[in-house]
Amino acid sequence: MNIDQGAQFIVQQIHSRKPFFIGKLGTSELDVLIFYTQYRQKTHAPPYPQNIKINIARNGGLFPATDKSIDSWAVHMLTEVLPAGAGFAVWNPTVGNIEKAILNTFSPKAKQFPLRTLEPYYINVLEDRWTYNLTKHAKVAVVSPFYKSIEHQWKKRDAIWGTNTIWGPVPPTIIPVRTGYSPYLSTTTGLWSTEIINGGWKEAVADTVRQVKETGALFAIVGCGALSLPICYALKKEHISAIHTGGATQILFGIKGHRWLNHSTISEFFNEAWAFPFPEEIPTGAQEVEGGCYW
Repeated sequence: MNIDQGAQFIVQQIHSRKPFFIGKLGTSELDVLIFYTQYRQKTHAPPYPQNIKINIARNGGLFPATDKSIDSWAVHMLTEVLPAGAGFAVWNPTVGNIEKAILNTFSPKAKQFPLRTLEPYYINVLEDRWTYNLTKHAKVAVVSPFYKSIEHQWKKRDAIWGTNTIWGPVPPTIIPVRTGYSPYLSTTTGLWSTEIINGGWKEAVADTVRQVKETGALFAIVGCGALSLPICYALKKEHISAIHTGGATQILFGIKGHRWLNHSTISEFFNEAWAFPFPEEIPTGAQEVEGGCYW
């Protein structure tokens, strides 16, 4: 599928009455899945390289960063999550055809499309922007560490987007759902609760799904690193549709990040209504993630 076909496919999914989820594999997630499929299933399997562990824990938000924990995430992704997805973006230029091969093997029925399909401001036809079609849903949960900024910025959506709107004439009620940062990324601000940290990534997924269910939303936008697709999968089982938009989640709500300050397209959207995340949403280790790319 090209970007326009992918956009139309997502809109069709939204207008269907069946729960679905769509998303992508981030770099740290893909690195884990590649290593797992190539090495970790062997009788004398080598441990995950330190750089893969650091990236999935710090950048991806997975915890604890043990081989056993990472294996459990990889198995869940390959045997349950990927087979249940309706569509995935194919985008990573650093791994050649391996990304596509993993999706072809473990998610053979899912549609594949360019990454920008997930970002509605790249879609020329207004009616083909999936966010524009969320008028069907009275409530939309937004799963993100930027829950306070999202709530604040949503009130300024018209000023943020102006005439280049991504939202429909009758936008949904947006309900932010707070997620935490991995203990490998932050020591104080924005952490998951102690109970969740002790329980590991599965506990974080379960808590997030519980929060979304409590909102009464039947649709969710998810930006929570390596936990995003497991959250989307669990939401689908609860008859809640979801789209994993990753880092682009904050862009939908006019939240700046250093990654986009000089971006040829997205920086052109910036105006006085756009804002950086609130201080309490910035982890102590923010600079360790691509120089603070999201903050």
